[in-house]
Amino acid sequence: GAAVTAKPSSQACETGGARTYGRTALPWRRHAATEAEWQPVTECSNEREEASAVVKDDDEAEAEGDAPPPPSIKVARRYASERLMRQRDGDPSPGELYPIYTPLGDFDRFGTDISQYMHFTYYSTRLFLFLFFLNLANMVINMEGGRLLELDLDVNLILGAVTWHTLGNTAVNGVLSQGAHSYSVIEFVTAGVLVFYLYFVKDKMDGIRTRIREQNLATLTAANFTVQVHDVPQGWTSRDLRAFFEQFGNVVHVGFSLNNRELIMQVKRYYATRARYTDASLHLLNTLSKANRRKRAGTIRKYPGTAGKYSTTPGTYPHGRPLPPDGGGAGGSNGAGAGGKNNTHSTHIKPDGRNDSATAETPLSASSLAKNARAVRRARRAALRSYEAVEVDKKQMKQLMRKRYACSGYAFITFDESSVATHVEELFRRRLLCAQLLARNRAHSETDMSVTRAPEPSDVLWENLQYNAGSQWRRQLLSTSLMLVLSAAGIFLIFTSNVQISPGVRNEPQSFLEFFGLWLAALLTLIAGHLIVFWIVLPISFLFERQHTHGDRELVLMVKLSFFQVATVVSQAFLFLNTSTNTNPDPDGRFGPGWYVSGANVVMMTLIGDLVAIAIVWEGLRIFPDLFRRHVLAPRAMTQAKMNELYEIPAEVTLAFRIQLMNKFVVVGLMFSFAMPVLYLVCAVYMWIAGWVDRNNFLRRLTPPPVTHDKQMEIVLSVVLPTAVVAHVVMALVFFNDLCLLDETDNYAGDSDKVLPPLAEPQLCAAVEPLSGSTCVASSAMERGLFSSISDYLVPTSDAFARQLEAAGYDLARAGPA
Repeated sequence: GAAVTAKPSSQACETGGARTYGRTALPWRRHAATEAEWQPVTECSNEREEASAVVKDDDEAEAEGDAPPPPSIKVARRYASERLMRQRDGDPSPGELYPIYTPLGDFDRFGTDISQYMHFTYYSTRLFLFLFFLNLANMVINMEGGRLLELDLDVNLILGAVTWHTLGNTAVNGVLSQGAHSYSVIEFVTAGVLVFYLYFVKDKMDGIRTRIREQNLATLTAANFTVQVHDVPQGWTSRDLRAFFEQFGNVVHVGFSLNNRELIMQVKRYYATRARYTDASLHLLNTLSKANRRKRAGTIRKYPGTAGKYSTTPGTYPHGRPLPPDGGGAGGSNGAGAGGKNNTHSTHIKPDGRNDSATAETPLSASSLAKNARAVRRARRAALRSYEAVEVDKKQMKQLMRKRYACSGYAFITFDESSVATHVEELFRRRLLCAQLLARNRAHSETDMSVTRAPEPSDVLWENLQYNAGSQWRRQLLSTSLMLVLSAAGIFLIFTSNVQISPGVRNEPQSFLEFFGLWLAALLTLIAGHLIVFWIVLPISFLFERQHTHGDRELVLMVKLSFFQVATVVSQAFLFLNTSTNTNPDPDGRFGPGWYVSGANVVMMTLIGDLVAIAIVWEGLRIFPDLFRRHVLAPRAMTQAKMNELYEIPAEVTLAFRIQLMNKFVVVGLMFSFAMPVLYLVCAVYMWIAGWVDRNNFLRRLTPPPVTHDKQMEIVLSVVLPTAVVAHVVMALVFFNDLCLLDETDNYAGDSDKVLPPLAEPQLCAAVEPLSGSTCVASSAMERGLFSSISDYLVPTSDAFARQLEAAGYDLARAGPA
């Protein structure tokens, strides 16, 4: 947060939030155990003089000269570039930007999470590409089948391309009739590769974590010497904490965190108001300067050679701006320079070489003068309003600084040696020993005081430290419940719109143009529905949740976004199991061939849509907010500081969004990859593109985020990836079981009003002839035990039944498979 310069009173006192630990906190007042206070330095005491300076009349402004030079985009671009991560001593080019193709080890400087994420995308690209080639034989077998060839190639070209390579298109009289050993062997090898990858990548990530910690020992920060104490016993003072921890080593500082969120937020508001006041003041100065220049414009245009106080060089306006072509100057296009035909003044050269031109004022029109006056009045009113707002916020801040604040239950203990901090952290992980140590100190054995490694000072959200674990969980429950309701509504709307819009589900397009229009509308609906999750989670998280560090905030965002993103896709895919569609008119909750036209199509289009719209367009081009901020908002900034702020793009929670999208591809891709082997290729392409997009963003566009430890990637390695592998194995069994079961009973096992297996051998279906309003399909299926009695062959005669037989490959005229 923003800092306020503070000075202690005559008594020695310590600051909450650890002034020594990071020096980024606000002016803390010590808790009630001491009378010491911190008073802010009146660094802004001259605000009234500043305010009076910006409300001068035009003559005073003119007498003092023009406003400062306007903000420059070049300066803002240079400022943003200087904030990027640069090579340090020992690198090939110290002080220069890292090349885009820099080794992955250089990302260690960004922190453990970013380095592990970049390595994970690199390894996963090769994993998915290997799995694609391993399962290529299965995909070829699927494409050679004939289940879904009833799709009209001329009309449903895209839908055919999505479904023909899936397991639903495989032929019953192909490898399935021989026991499907090819599918079994390849899936067994695939599962083994995934299990091996779990251990391989975990070992690699552990190595990265160890390497970064060893590197940090060479560049120590305050966090290396500090531990964070949780649940400080009530009534303990800084002396008590110092006495307790000095049994492990020399303590150089004890910092209490106070319940002063209101003060911190007020200080932030105060600084934001001051920034607006500065913008308004400079806007007023620029407006006055512009009005004065307009008054002088007539004289300067008429006498372009003037070199008095209004022009620094011949033929220019003040500040060196060139005159327009029609202004002439020396050699002007209209001949208005020396000797030009429109030249109406005489220039005298004095002995010292200065031009002495005659001056004759050319007054502006009354409407121009009135327009200038209105602009000045508006700017003056805005400056005064912003100044009044500054005074109000300053008064409220001073009132809050006079209050006393209790300890929030957290403290930061800084030792003089980093090894002592590490030893204390490891020691307090053992609860029993911790309780014994506390029991020796004032019999506080009932407390749950614990110690963890202190985060980096820049990583701490000081205003949230007053919220304990119970309050955080309650707020998490509230925000998660709200997001569940909104996401459920979004899922229902997306599913309903896709059922009604998507071609091949319930629509039957008659031309490719009609099909492409429906397909594009369904794809855009999917993308928009998933973007809603982004727009919901982030504002709700900032509004309700109170994480203590930026790393914790990113972790919670990543987990929630990952869950809702995966749940949105998986729930829609499963909803189609019981939805009537053109290819699955009587759904029975199984992954039959008809599901691949609807449910599998949703999965495929979702991942392809995210690959193109999110990975390439949104994150790759970063049209919004980056280009919008830099090319629309920044040029309109009235101060250089504001322009620099708008041109600089902070990383903030970028890593959380990148990891959650990666999790979506890993979980959804592996979950449905047995039925759709091409998903291996889609995931490999995404991982490859994500690696290069993130290289460009982290090295060329984004200001490095606060350094965080491996909290997010630890969730990926210990929860997300194992869950994806288990889901892949389980769903492979489900997909194969449902397909084989439906093949044995022609997708209609147990129903007496359904047709026989569509691709049975010719001898299984001898005749199709009407019998008293019904159709009897005779075959040797009873001998195979597929039906228990002849009544199972009786089905009502109808056009729908005839279409089902024809779609299944039967020639009714020859009474057998076509």
